Amino acid sequence: FFLGGSGGSSSSSSSSSSSSSSSSSSSSSSSSSSSSSSSSSSSSSSSSSSSSSSSGGSSSGGAAVRINVAGDYYTDVNLNLWDAEDYVSNGSWKYRDTAISGTEDDELYRSYRAGNNISVDVPLTEGDYLVRMHFMEPGQSSAGRRIFDVLLEGAVVFNDVDIFALAGDRRTALVLSQQLTVSDGELNIKLKKELRAPVISAVEIIALDGEEPFAQYELRVNSGGPSYVDAAGYDWLEDQAYLGGHLYSTSDSIAFTVDDTLYQTERWGDYFAYDFPVENGTYEVNLHFAEIFFTANNKRVFDIYAEGQLIIDDLDTHSLVGHDTAYMQQFSVPVSDQQLNLEFLSVINNAKISAVEIRRID
Repeated sequence: FFLGGSGGSSSSSSSSSSSSSSSSSSSSSSSSSSSSSSSSSSSSSSSSSSSSSSSGGSSSGGAAVRINVAGDYYTDVNLNLWDAEDYVSNGSWKYRDTAISGTEDDELYRSYRAGNNISVDVPLTEGDYLVRMHFMEPGQSSAGRRIFDVLLEGAVVFNDVDIFALAGDRRTALVLSQQLTVSDGELNIKLKKELRAPVISAVEIIALDGEEPFAQYELRVNSGGPSYVDAAGYDWLEDQAYLGGHLYSTSDSIAFTVDDTLYQTERWGDYFAYDFPVENGTYEVNLHFAEIFFTANNKRVFDIYAEGQLIIDDLDTHSLVGHDTAYMQQFSVPVSDQQLNLEFLSVINNAKISAVEIRRID
């Protein structure tokens, strides 16, 4: 989750076809021949609207928000970190296990979201950005079989997009780029069906003014359980980014919470860990627990480490709140290696965790 500001008018551009190694961090792309008549952008209501299209590849350098639509955490060939799907609504998750032409990052394009009126709504800080949208035609075998419009901030920027025609074949990476000035707190991307359902594989938002494109980053994981939307409307991802451990669940009601589901599953073990890819910075970590197995004190005692440092010593949640009762511990930790590491070590019986929540605070 990234919080910050977006929207505003579009500026500067050209339409070009380029190789996957081309950088997208510059504020405008070099002028060259148009890929296809359908690649031209529609000015709509944006001032000085412009666009560019190119074959696959992720950009390198520059502060950025990168979202692997319908996919998991991913590190590309330029060592950029892509977050698991977030801020995306409508459509359904798809995956095609095949080679993707025009890119070295095949896995980034294999997962995609398909459906009518797909939306990506990303909170951003104010500033100038280059928005790069990554596409791959998964199945249609000729041009003119899948056509859709791409809208930014409610205005059509790419009209009648035909991925096959622009990329030259199916299962071939395509990137459409647009520069924006962010001013209203949220960047809104929408794919509107013309013929067959739109598809999209990834979204990349690159800061052009050197500022971080987010004020804070948030991630919520339901340990040992599936994806979940809590009573406050926050999205919790299914259990991921873990190393080791086992699963356990209960159907018991959980006290001190309206989100029983979040505490009815757990990851447990003598030792297990979570390794979350993040940008360097300081993070607030909320660890959620409920003792759903033992019914007495001193039956489960364990330590928790963050970034190799002991943060919580000899935790016994039953002695603190009792059986089947929600409990949360909060702390902050600096990250300098682009990975937030959490380790759980048993002292008596097994360590456990119900859910993990992290938020960037600087």
